Amino acid sequence: MTVATDEPIPAPSGHALRPAGALGAFVECLWYGAAATAEERHHVVAPDGRMDVVLAFDDARGDAMVFGTTTRAIPYELVAGRRYLGIRFRPGCSRRMIEHRPLAVRDRRDPVERVAGIDAYALLDLAASARGPQQALQAVAGSLEPSVRHLDGRDDLVTALAAYVDGRHGNLKVSELAHQAGVSERQLERLFVEAVGLPPKLYARVVRYQRVRAALARGAKPGAALAQRFGYTDQSHLLRDLRSLAGFSR
Repeated sequence: MTVATDEPIPAPSGHALRPAGALGAFVECLWYGAAATAEERHHVVAPDGRMDVVLAFDDARGDAMVFGTTTRAIPYELVAGRRYLGIRFRPGCSRRMIEHRPLAVRDRRDPVERVAGIDAYALLDLAASARGPQQALQAVAGSLEPSVRHLDGRDDLVTALAAYVDGRHGNLKVSELAHQAGVSERQLERLFVEAVGLPPKLYARVVRYQRVRAALARGAKPGAALAQRFGYTDQSHLLRDLRSLAGFSR
Protein backbone atom coordinates (compact mmCIF):
# COMPACT_ATOMS: atom_id res chain seq x y z
CA MET A 1 0.00 0.00 0.00
CA THR A 2 1.39 3.39 -0.96
CA VAL A 3 0.74 6.13 1.58
CA ALA A 4 0.29 9.61 0.16
CA THR A 5 2.19 12.24 2.12
CA ASP A 6 -0.78 14.54 2.58
CA GLU A 7 -3.39 12.14 3.96
CA PRO A 8 -4.19 11.56 7.64
CA ILE A 9 -5.06 7.88 7.19
CA PRO A 10 -3.34 5.53 4.71
CA ALA A 11 -5.07 5.38 1.35
CA PRO A 12 -4.15 3.18 -1.62
CA SER A 13 -2.50 5.13 -4.40
CA GLY A 14 -5.17 6.49 -6.75
CA HIS A 15 -8.05 6.22 -4.27
CA ALA A 16 -8.56 9.95 -4.05
CA LEU A 17 -10.80 12.48 -5.71
CA ARG A 18 -10.16 16.21 -6.12
CA PRO A 19 -13.56 17.79 -6.73
CA ALA A 20 -14.15 20.66 -9.10
CA GLY A 21 -17.05 23.09 -9.27
CA ALA A 22 -18.83 24.33 -6.17
CA LEU A 23 -17.55 21.53 -3.95
CA GLY A 24 -13.94 22.11 -5.00
CA ALA A 25 -14.09 25.62 -3.57
CA PHE A 26 -14.44 24.14 -0.08
CA VAL A 27 -13.05 20.59 -0.26
CA GLU A 28 -9.44 19.96 -1.25
CA CYS A 29 -9.90 16.24 -1.79
CA LEU A 30 -11.79 13.12 -0.77
CA TRP A 31 -9.74 10.01 -0.01
CA TYR A 32 -10.44 6.35 0.69
CA GLY A 33 -8.37 3.69 2.39
CA ALA A 34 -8.14 0.68 4.67
CA ALA A 35 -5.39 -0.90 6.76
CA ALA A 36 -4.30 -4.09 5.00
CA THR A 37 -1.58 -5.12 7.47
CA ALA A 38 -1.05 -5.01 11.23
CA GLU A 39 1.72 -2.44 10.77
CA GLU A 40 -0.58 -0.10 8.84
CA ARG A 41 -3.12 -0.17 11.67
CA HIS A 42 -0.69 1.73 13.91
CA HIS A 43 -1.15 5.02 12.10
CA VAL A 44 0.02 8.50 13.09
CA VAL A 45 -1.92 11.62 12.09
CA ALA A 46 0.77 14.11 11.10
CA PRO A 47 0.31 17.90 11.22
CA ASP A 48 -0.78 19.26 7.84
CA GLY A 49 -2.85 22.37 8.61
CA ARG A 50 -6.08 20.76 7.36
CA MET A 51 -9.26 19.42 8.93
CA ASP A 52 -10.98 16.22 7.78
CA VAL A 53 -14.33 14.59 8.31
CA VAL A 54 -13.65 10.84 8.40
CA LEU A 55 -16.31 8.23 7.72
CA ALA A 56 -15.20 4.93 9.27
CA PHE A 57 -17.36 1.90 8.46
CA ASP A 58 -17.62 -1.85 8.03
CA ASP A 59 -20.50 -4.19 7.24
CA ALA A 60 -22.01 -3.76 10.72
CA ARG A 61 -21.70 -0.10 11.72
CA GLY A 62 -20.20 3.26 10.95
CA ASP A 63 -18.91 6.38 12.67
CA ALA A 64 -18.38 9.94 11.47
CA MET A 65 -15.69 12.09 13.09
CA VAL A 66 -13.97 15.40 12.55
CA PHE A 67 -10.20 15.43 12.84
CA GLY A 68 -9.03 18.91 13.85
CA THR A 69 -5.79 20.52 12.79
CA THR A 70 -2.87 19.18 14.79
CA THR A 71 0.17 20.75 16.40
CA ARG A 72 1.97 17.43 16.83
CA ALA A 73 1.85 13.85 15.60
CA ILE A 74 -1.12 11.99 17.12
CA PRO A 75 -1.51 8.18 17.05
CA TYR A 76 -4.72 6.80 15.59
CA GLU A 77 -5.38 3.07 15.68
CA LEU A 78 -7.09 1.81 12.55
CA VAL A 79 -9.52 -1.07 12.99
CA ALA A 80 -9.02 -4.26 10.99
CA GLY A 81 -11.80 -4.73 8.46
CA ARG A 82 -12.92 -1.11 8.55
CA ARG A 83 -12.79 1.24 5.60
CA TYR A 84 -12.18 4.96 5.83
CA LEU A 85 -13.41 7.78 3.61
CA GLY A 86 -12.15 11.28 4.31
CA ILE A 87 -13.44 14.70 3.31
CA ARG A 88 -10.49 17.09 3.48
CA PHE A 89 -11.38 20.78 3.75
CA ARG A 90 -9.36 23.61 2.35
CA PRO A 91 -7.82 25.73 5.13
CA GLY A 92 -10.47 28.01 6.58
CA CYS A 93 -13.37 26.28 4.79
CA SER A 94 -14.42 23.67 7.36
CA ARG A 95 -16.43 26.25 9.34
CA ARG A 96 -18.75 26.66 6.36
CA MET A 97 -19.53 22.94 6.17
CA ILE A 98 -19.56 21.65 9.76
CA GLU A 99 -20.54 23.16 13.09
CA HIS A 100 -17.22 22.48 14.84
CA ARG A 101 -14.98 25.51 15.35
CA PRO A 102 -11.39 24.78 14.30
CA LEU A 103 -9.84 25.90 17.59
CA ALA A 104 -12.27 23.76 19.62
CA VAL A 105 -11.15 20.55 17.89
CA ARG A 106 -7.45 21.28 17.52
CA ASP A 107 -5.41 18.17 18.36
CA ARG A 108 -8.54 16.08 18.86
CA ARG A 109 -11.36 14.27 17.08
CA ASP A 110 -15.08 14.61 17.77
CA PRO A 111 -18.27 13.04 16.40
CA VAL A 112 -19.90 14.82 13.46
CA GLU A 113 -23.64 14.82 12.83
CA ARG A 114 -23.93 16.82 9.61
CA VAL A 115 -21.71 17.90 6.72
CA ALA A 116 -22.96 20.85 4.66
CA GLY A 117 -26.43 20.15 6.04
CA ILE A 118 -26.40 16.44 5.13
CA ASP A 119 -26.81 13.83 7.83
CA ALA A 120 -23.44 12.12 8.34
CA TYR A 121 -25.11 8.70 8.51
CA ALA A 122 -26.59 9.26 5.06
CA LEU A 123 -23.04 9.78 3.82
CA LEU A 124 -21.92 6.67 5.67
CA ASP A 125 -24.67 4.67 3.97
CA LEU A 126 -23.55 5.93 0.56
CA ALA A 127 -19.94 4.99 1.23
CA ALA A 128 -20.74 1.59 2.74
CA SER A 129 -23.11 0.55 -0.05
CA ALA A 130 -20.71 1.48 -2.86
CA ARG A 131 -19.08 -1.32 -4.84
CA GLY A 132 -15.57 0.05 -4.53
CA PRO A 133 -13.42 3.03 -3.51
CA GLN A 134 -13.99 5.17 -6.59
CA GLN A 135 -17.75 4.62 -6.52
CA ALA A 136 -17.79 5.54 -2.82
CA LEU A 137 -15.82 8.73 -3.48
CA GLN A 138 -18.07 9.71 -6.38
CA ALA A 139 -21.23 8.99 -4.39
CA VAL A 140 -20.21 11.12 -1.40
CA ALA A 141 -18.94 13.94 -3.61
CA GLY A 142 -22.11 13.83 -5.68
CA SER A 143 -24.23 14.09 -2.56
CA LEU A 144 -22.26 17.05 -1.21
CA GLU A 145 -22.07 19.01 -4.47
CA PRO A 146 -25.67 20.34 -4.52
CA SER A 147 -25.61 21.06 -0.79
CA VAL A 148 -22.67 23.49 -1.02
CA ARG A 149 -24.12 25.64 -3.78
CA HIS A 150 -25.98 27.78 -1.25
CA LEU A 151 -22.80 28.43 0.75
CA ASP A 152 -20.98 31.72 0.44
CA GLY A 153 -18.48 31.04 -2.32
CA ARG A 154 -16.76 34.41 -2.24
CA ASP A 155 -13.01 34.43 -1.74
CA ASP A 156 -12.14 34.03 1.91
CA LEU A 157 -9.15 36.07 3.10
CA VAL A 158 -7.66 33.33 5.26
CA THR A 159 -8.13 30.68 2.57
CA ALA A 160 -6.33 32.92 0.09
CA LEU A 161 -3.55 33.63 2.59
CA ALA A 162 -3.16 29.93 3.35
CA ALA A 163 -2.79 29.27 -0.38
CA TYR A 164 -0.10 31.97 -0.47
CA VAL A 165 1.76 30.25 2.38
CA ASP A 166 1.42 26.91 0.57
CA GLY A 167 2.84 28.47 -2.60
CA ARG A 168 5.85 29.71 -0.63
CA HIS A 169 6.30 26.25 0.96
CA GLY A 170 5.87 27.86 4.37
CA ASN A 171 9.09 29.83 3.98
CA LEU A 172 8.00 33.36 4.90
CA LYS A 173 7.59 35.66 7.87
CA VAL A 174 4.30 36.54 9.55
CA SER A 175 5.02 40.22 8.92
CA GLU A 176 5.10 39.51 5.17
CA LEU A 177 1.78 37.69 5.36
CA ALA A 178 0.20 40.49 7.38
CA HIS A 179 1.39 42.98 4.77
CA GLN A 180 -0.17 40.86 2.02
CA ALA A 181 -3.46 40.86 3.93
CA GLY A 182 -3.36 44.54 4.83
CA VAL A 183 -3.90 43.82 8.53
CA SER A 184 -1.81 43.93 11.68
CA GLU A 185 0.04 40.81 12.83
CA ARG A 186 -2.31 40.58 15.83
CA GLN A 187 -5.38 40.75 13.58
CA LEU A 188 -3.84 38.15 11.28
CA GLU A 189 -3.26 35.75 14.17
CA ARG A 190 -6.84 36.13 15.36
CA LEU A 191 -8.23 35.51 11.86
CA PHE A 192 -6.03 32.45 11.31
CA VAL A 193 -6.75 30.83 14.66
CA GLU A 194 -10.48 31.35 14.18
CA ALA A 195 -10.55 29.95 10.64
CA VAL A 196 -7.79 27.32 10.61
CA GLY A 197 -7.24 26.49 14.26
CA LEU A 198 -3.54 27.41 14.09
CA PRO A 199 -1.72 30.76 14.30
CA PRO A 200 -0.10 31.77 11.00
CA LYS A 201 3.48 31.17 12.18
CA LEU A 202 2.65 27.59 13.18
CA TYR A 203 0.67 27.04 9.98
CA ALA A 204 3.73 28.10 7.96
CA ARG A 205 5.93 25.72 10.00
CA VAL A 206 3.50 22.88 9.32
CA VAL A 207 3.44 23.61 5.57
CA ARG A 208 7.23 23.63 5.47
CA TYR A 209 7.34 20.41 7.48
CA GLN A 210 5.00 18.76 4.97
CA ARG A 211 7.27 19.79 2.08
CA VAL A 212 10.27 18.35 3.91
CA ARG A 213 8.34 15.18 4.72
CA ALA A 214 7.49 14.73 1.04
CA ALA A 215 11.15 15.23 0.09
CA LEU A 216 12.24 12.64 2.68
CA ALA A 217 9.66 10.20 1.30
CA ARG A 218 11.30 10.62 -2.11
CA GLY A 219 14.69 9.68 -0.64
CA ALA A 220 16.21 13.02 0.43
CA LYS A 221 18.50 13.04 3.46
CA PRO A 222 17.75 15.35 6.44
CA GLY A 223 21.04 17.19 6.12
CA ALA A 224 22.37 20.68 5.44
CA ALA A 225 21.37 20.65 1.76
CA LEU A 226 17.74 19.90 2.61
CA ALA A 227 17.75 22.55 5.33
CA GLN A 228 19.02 25.18 2.90
CA ARG A 229 16.54 24.12 0.23
CA PHE A 230 13.57 24.77 2.52
CA GLY A 231 14.86 27.91 4.22
CA TYR A 232 15.97 26.55 7.60
CA THR A 233 18.89 28.34 9.22
CA ASP A 234 20.86 25.10 9.47
CA GLN A 235 20.55 21.33 9.79
CA SER A 236 19.90 21.55 13.55
CA HIS A 237 16.96 23.88 12.93
CA LEU A 238 15.51 21.40 10.43
CA LEU A 239 15.89 18.45 12.82
CA ARG A 240 14.35 20.37 15.73
CA ASP A 241 11.29 21.13 13.63
CA LEU A 242 10.96 17.53 12.50
CA ARG A 243 11.19 16.24 16.06
CA SER A 244 8.80 18.90 17.37
CA LEU A 245 6.06 18.26 14.81
CA ALA A 246 6.41 14.54 14.22
CA GLY A 247 8.90 13.05 16.64
CA PHE A 248 11.13 12.28 13.65
CA SER A 249 14.72 11.28 14.31
CA ARG A 250 17.20 9.50 12.09
